[in-house]
Amino acid sequence: MINSTDNNQNIKEPPAGLQIQGICILEMSAIGEIGIIFQRGIDTILVQEIINLNKSKIFNNEEGAIKDYIGSINAYLVYCDSNKGDKIIAIFIDKEVHLLNYPKLDALTEVLFKKIGISTANLEIKKIRINTVKITRDKGLIGFLALDKTGLLYFSKVKKNRKKISKNIFQIAGFISALLIYSKDLISGEDPELRLEDINLGSHHFYLNIKNNVIFAYFIEKHKVTENFDKYIQIVVEKFIEKFYDPYVTNFKGDLSPFHSFEQVIDQYFEI
Repeated sequence: MINSTDNNQNIKEPPAGLQIQGICILEMSAIGEIGIIFQRGIDTILVQEIINLNKSKIFNNEEGAIKDYIGSINAYLVYCDSNKGDKIIAIFIDKEVHLLNYPKLDALTEVLFKKIGISTANLEIKKIRINTVKITRDKGLIGFLALDKTGLLYFSKVKKNRKKISKNIFQIAGFISALLIYSKDLISGEDPELRLEDINLGSHHFYLNIKNNVIFAYFIEKHKVTENFDKYIQIVVEKFIEKFYDPYVTNFKGDLSPFHSFEQVIDQYFEI
């Protein structure tokens, strides 16, 4: 999968004593298609999320390195162009409390990217000690809705102790739809990409935004949210669009059952 004409005799040996939580080596085409070459200690969902959050930076440069944080996880990406025109990307992760050894990881990727054939590079990867790592879920979300502009509710999940919200979920969806229609009339029929932020409703706060004509609304307890909340919301919104927009939203036929599986995505990032 990784090919090079470099002379192996000029390649430095990888550093010894490297311990991380997970590693993934992958190829990404010019249209964003991903092919996993090697993966250990990191699941495919997390790999996709890290790539999606950093895709524009990767495509805008021939090579480079990116430091990122997702929940309680440190992520380090090293990437370069392959001789086929694709991107070769190495992703390393560890717990946030553990500082990644960037010089050692850079030395390792130099070996991985320049070795001839992934089978040879695998020998170097296997020297790394790998442990598993899990995302720390945020506790601040108390309700999440995805709906269309007519008020049709594709998906909703509300905390069990928030009965007032759950009992009125369809009325809330209708209110959001009416609000959008009203705002549309105010600006002479144009289609607004409305975004409401931090509406204080007493015991909780309300947020709303639109992406690809899907409305996403959520209620939060601000004193419980972590610094990762906004990134988690971004991830779940992107996942909804990726999973359901085509064909279920664009060609909706009245069947809401496909959207039920989105609860697993919400539960992955939020305690709700």
